[in-house]
Amino acid sequence: MRRDQVAGVWWYFRPMVACALATATDDERANGWDLPTLFSRLMDGSMQLWTAGDDQRGIVSVAITEIVNTDEGRIASIPIVAGDDMASWLHHVETIEEWAVINRCDYLQGQGRKGWCRVLARYGWDIVTTRDDGVMQIRKAL
Repeated sequence: MRRDQVAGVWWYFRPMVACALATATDDERANGWDLPTLFSRLMDGSMQLWTAGDDQRGIVSVAITEIVNTDEGRIASIPIVAGDDMASWLHHVETIEEWAVINRCDYLQGQGRKGWCRVLARYGWDIVTTRDDGVMQIRKAL
């Protein structure tokens, strides 16, 4: 979604993002994983808002991305994913992957519970680390 469209639709996506934030750790919240900070970063263009849906149900999922330069390379991070009926929108991750390649990223990176990791493994994602609470950092080389 273009940055100039975010303010007009944030009210709709805010509850979906809030659900995803419910599992954030204290450290993640301290590092800007809260609704006001995410909205600000979407508005300044340092983060991007992605949506997926269909004509019958409308928008069923939302993702937030950002590009991060690290010692390991340029990473297209997907810190927030929320939505219903994963099977109907998971293929849209390919669009984010294409965007990451265009932006010269070396990896896609996200995090999730065991079920997420199991599904994404079929698409070439690997587990990098596992937190004490069972959430796994996952990555796909591009």
